[in-house]
Amino acid sequence: MRWQRLHAQHLDVKAPVDRLVEVVRSLCGANAQSRQAMMLSLRARIGGLEPAYVNKALEEKRLVRTWAMRGTLHLVDPQDLNWIVPLLGPGLIKKGMGRRLELGLDEKKVALGLEEIRDILREEGSLTRSELVEMLNERGVDIDPKSQAPYHLLARAALEGIVGIGPENDEGKQTFYLVADPGAIRKRMSDEEWQAELARRYLPGYGPASLKDFTSWSGQSVSRAKRGWDILRENGTIMPVTVEGQVLWSLRTQDEHSDKLAVSGTVVNLLPAFDPYVLGYDDRRYLVPESYHGEVYHGGQTVPVVLIDGLVAGVWRYERSGKRLDLKIKPFKPFDHTIRRLVAEEAEDTGRFLSQSPSVVYIK
Repeated sequence: MRWQRLHAQHLDVKAPVDRLVEVVRSLCGANAQSRQAMMLSLRARIGGLEPAYVNKALEEKRLVRTWAMRGTLHLVDPQDLNWIVPLLGPGLIKKGMGRRLELGLDEKKVALGLEEIRDILREEGSLTRSELVEMLNERGVDIDPKSQAPYHLLARAALEGIVGIGPENDEGKQTFYLVADPGAIRKRMSDEEWQAELARRYLPGYGPASLKDFTSWSGQSVSRAKRGWDILRENGTIMPVTVEGQVLWSLRTQDEHSDKLAVSGTVVNLLPAFDPYVLGYDDRRYLVPESYHGEVYHGGQTVPVVLIDGLVAGVWRYERSGKRLDLKIKPFKPFDHTIRRLVAEEAEDTGRFLSQSPSVVYIK
């Protein structure tokens, strides 16, 4: 099963650079709450990728960052933005109401802010958060730029389908732009049918998986997630598979073989924090040995991991200093010579991607 998941996420054999958007679509969005982690997740899946290639895709609006699954930032195909945001947005907006009120963002101020954001971006094009907040204050919306209110107002604007996050400007700051009305596409199907579409898009990148896995990944209630899941089950789109005595589900069209699908030999991946591979499930026993869960998931964080044949076998971190990139690897159990060589190859490619010279140190 782990080989199926590795293959589905392009972690057994890296995809070519010209398939960047396709890779993001196959994940139904790449976690992007940390921009650096997002970039390193893409590096792990796409051979020879350069940061400039991702930035160009953002500039050309072939990809966009927005708040989506679990209420966290994701990198998505704009075509998916047109239905994922309207599907998930209402629940996330309701969930965030209390925090917005704490920040002085009642519905009256939010409505005014959203109207002004539309007008400002229509007139000015892409702007940074600070530029937007300055213009909002000039127009009487009264937003404290030093508080978290701007972040939550822009998140609300994104969940309403008004703004998307584009590339960073020359100073390394996020830019926001006006997006097309997503409702036009969503109206083609019922809420239940779109729920089914989200489940259908989830399974190719994460299956075999359970309804609980899908619910955890999407951040929805069990009752909402189950509506779409049941449609796929009843019409035969998904099929049960038994894994270590547990019934999981795959698309009927997916490769059903659990043996190595594309490579021979061992596969090692250095995955960053918040990587989709380790965030895509409620039941993480198949990914991380239970005795090491605390090493990987703690304090609301998901740390960078060393993946060996789809199983987390250690954690790592890195420090950047000038032209140096120092990677510190902490194996759960000692790595043999072959694994260390493959780790070194991944470290070398990480250094290439970050334009730094890597060194690897093993720690206890």
